Amino acid sequence: MDITSPITFTLKPELNKANRSLHTFQPGEILKLKVLELNGDRALIDFGKFRATADIKIPVTLGENLQVKVLESDKQLKLSIIKHGLENPLSKNQGAHDVNIINDDLLKKIQAGLKQISEQATQIQTDKQELSTFINVLNRLSSHFQSFDLKENIANLIPQLASYIENSGLFFEKRLENVISPFLDNNDALSNTELIDLPDLKRLTGHDLKANLLRLHDWVDNKETLQQIVNPKVISLLTRLIEPLLTDIATQQGRAIHQLESPEPFQMFTFTLPLKEDEEAARLKVYYQKKHPEGSQNGYRISLLLTMDRLGDVRTDFFLLDKELTITFYVKENTAKRELEQHYYSLKEVLDSFFDHIVLNVVVSENKILDFDREDMQLATDKRVDLRV
Repeated sequence: MDITSPITFTLKPELNKANRSLHTFQPGEILKLKVLELNGDRALIDFGKFRATADIKIPVTLGENLQVKVLESDKQLKLSIIKHGLENPLSKNQGAHDVNIINDDLLKKIQAGLKQISEQATQIQTDKQELSTFINVLNRLSSHFQSFDLKENIANLIPQLASYIENSGLFFEKRLENVISPFLDNNDALSNTELIDLPDLKRLTGHDLKANLLRLHDWVDNKETLQQIVNPKVISLLTRLIEPLLTDIATQQGRAIHQLESPEPFQMFTFTLPLKEDEEAARLKVYYQKKHPEGSQNGYRISLLLTMDRLGDVRTDFFLLDKELTITFYVKENTAKRELEQHYYSLKEVLDSFFDHIVLNVVVSENKILDFDREDMQLATDKRVDLRV
């Protein structure tokens, strides 16, 4: 049965590069398509030999297979759905638990586990140097995962957030390269021993999450040393804490390499932020600019997702270009929108001294909140777009 709301494409001239044009689609022709991406009422559709975006007014899900009939192929390509079904679909409600390895529940287990292991390790009576080093690494990890207090003064929050992101392990290799490369590119190259003693290198390996996790992982792999200072239960718990963290870092680093090949001007990284008390962890996306031609400006983007007691889920997108800041809040209910609008003046008053121009918007859109997670799904499971419409 045909569904009356059509799928509408407006094909750009770039499509001719794939030897396709509107006139190659004949009214009445039956096509098989697949939904690759969703963004509100827009979807990226796979035609097989090329891809294009479309307006879709009917409910579809990521990964859904569509059988459609061509209605019109003159100035626009219009299709109606005959049949649609799922082949390993990504449903509308799938979220961070399917994509983000580090979620609120795991963060709480990591914090509790590190505290438990540290308490047990400090009670061990031994003069072994390995124990002291082991406890120091645990303390660094506990410090890294210290909860954020959103009621704290912003002057204290920003340095904590900057350190959390910088030392997340996602940039470890690049930062390592920046530290040691100046000492390798000259005639007076340092020996390995001298490199290890560099103050900047010690700071990096002492604070970076990946460096400390790899150190613990090495201890777990060589159980003989670790078994001399802690019991097998501690080793088992340690393994359960380390593995998901290292997996998340490797996944995001692999995704960043994949993003280098995409046409988008940014590379995106996702961070899960532990919050004080019983508050659910926040999630933050930071969009890092790729190298771009001289004179072009992409601006800076971050996106934050919070679950709040009174407002529910709130997505906040920040875009900064020069000293002009645009903040867009996405909420699920009109009551939340009105609540935020009432605080426009006080928010602008706080930010006015930092920026030349500030634009604040509040939009009721559950889809944009869901898209916070879909972006990760698309980057994790799909290759980039061949053609955009």
